[in-house]
This record gives sequence, C-alpha cells and structure tokens, in this order.
Amino acid sequence: MPDIRRIDLNLLVALDALLDERNVTRAAARLGYTQPTISGMLGRLRDLFGDPLFVRTQRGVLPTPRAQAVALPLKQLLADGRRLVERETFDPASARTTFTGRGVAIIAPVGPTRGRATVYVDGVYRGTVNFRASAGASRRVMFSTAWTTAGTHTIELRVGTTGRVDLDGFVILR
Repeated sequence: MPDIRRIDLNLLVALDALLDERNVTRAAARLGYTQPTISGMLGRLRDLFGDPLFVRTQRGVLPTPRAQAVALPLKQLLADGRRLVERETFDPASARTTFTGRGVAIIAPVGPTRGRATVYVDGVYRGTVNFRASAGASRRVMFSTAWTTAGTHTIELRVGTTGRVDLDGFVILR
C-alpha cells in the first residue's frame, strides 16, 4: 500500500484530466502543462497504481478497467478537496440565518462599499444600515442588537435596489 504522504495531488488532477479528455495533449492544454510533462506524470501514475491506466489508440488513450474504476471516486475526492479549501461566499442580498445566542452583529469588510439594507430579526424590523466605507477603511460593526437571554432567532437583510453592499458576515453573540 502506498504511503499517502508521498502521493502528489497534482498527479491525481492529471489523472482526472486524462480520464475526461482521453488525450494527453488536450489534458496538458487543459491543465496548462506541456504534453511531455503529462506523459511523465502518467508514468508516475502507472507506478503508483501498478497498472498501465491507459492504452494508446489512434485518437488518444482509452482507460483500463482499473482507471475506469477509480474515475468516480477520484472525481469525488477532488471535489471534496476543492470544497475544503474554497472560501465560503457570503451574499448579503440573500443573507438570512437562524442562530441561537444573545445577539448578533453585522460586520462590514475592509474596502469601499455603498448601499443600504434593512435588518429584520424574527420578522420584525430592527433598523436600517447605511454602508458607507472608503478604500482603506477597516472592518467595523455596522449593526448590532442584543437580548438579555439567549434564544433562537432569525436575522434577515433586505438590500436596497441601489448601491452595493459587501459584508463579511454575521457575528453571533453567545
């Protein structure tokens, strides 16, 4: 069994491209590598898997049964890896979250932002926030509200039709 610490993730990305493209030159172009680089990676993949993985044809390469067997788990592994390192996006235009805590704060990001949003907690209007920050401005709390006891609440932002609102997110006060 190969030591997972010695597996180059780039080899698995190349294998995925080869499985999709069925052509070394197209896989290389897709990944931004040269054809000889992908051929070299294929050699390392063959050593890793102990299988030829592909056979040459006039139109490219065909996967062996072993390569076909790893295709789906490989796609899942790479998708999971991308999700693991992907930065979570926050869309203030549809920001709505349910939380349990003593309060909530809305944090604006560093940088320019303009716009207005109304804040509703548990369906009740709690205020309007005007987002006006210039380049170089630091993060700051734009709105906060608190309760004396913790509970489960829903906060919703309704962004106005003009301007642009960028937020880092909600901070829950526990």
